[in-house]
Amino acid sequence: MGPSLLFVNILIAFAMMINTLWADDIEPGPFTQQQCVACHKVSHPQLVEDWHKSSHANVKPAVGCHDCHSNKHGNSPSSRQNSTCIRCHGSFNKEAIKSYELSKHGIISKIEARQWDWSQPLADGNYRSPTCAYCHLHDGDHTMGGKKTELDPGIEPTIVESESAMERRISPCYDCHSPRFAATWFKSGEAMVAIGRMKYREGAEVAKKIEQLGRKRDINKADSLLTAMKKKHLQNIRLGIFHQSPDHQWWHGQPALDGDLLRLKGVLGDLKREKQIDPW
Repeated sequence: MGPSLLFVNILIAFAMMINTLWADDIEPGPFTQQQCVACHKVSHPQLVEDWHKSSHANVKPAVGCHDCHSNKHGNSPSSRQNSTCIRCHGSFNKEAIKSYELSKHGIISKIEARQWDWSQPLADGNYRSPTCAYCHLHDGDHTMGGKKTELDPGIEPTIVESESAMERRISPCYDCHSPRFAATWFKSGEAMVAIGRMKYREGAEVAKKIEQLGRKRDINKADSLLTAMKKKHLQNIRLGIFHQSPDHQWWHGQPALDGDLLRLKGVLGDLKREKQIDPW
């Protein structure tokens, strides 16, 4: 063994010893949320700062350390599993969960999760596909929406997403996929969203004509259909893209937009025919 290799091995052994000693000094808990924040504000200040900026910290009630990590040390593996995220997000964001579970990533995770070593950090484990935490807390980033630029899924984006924001969104893909694959996937996804917005714009024009001609019940129906196009079907396209779930973006996105657009046109057509027969 050469001198340089021997030196490296000594450093590794020393680091492992220090880590073990430090770990032995950590109390197991339980801890209050305030205790978690106060301690990690010293040991992991960036993590705490990111959490304070996050959507987790800024909802009511706030999603704190206990919700993901429990109130004791040594329970990090639970926070790395999909079930931890689904426990909350499955109740109010079912389409997001469904789009992930329909994806290749989600199917592999469901089949193989019992074989994976959850005690390992996400970057070092034997996970063959990404979990919720792998992408949404990539490299331990706890901002969870704090750095994300929200785009209006309606007529046009209200804010143009910066290159750095888009890079953060794509960067988890690079751990497994080539930059070219990731760029191509998201570029094709942007085209799908653009097509969806065209359908929404056409629907909005039809809804305006219904408002000019229609009765209250027709206007309410048009508003309901247009809201579904914007809030649900366009969102499903985006979820399918970011979760790499083509089935979801297709079956729950584009055809759903087509269906509601046809229903809007049907309302307008019926109105025009009724107006000719009975001008009210």
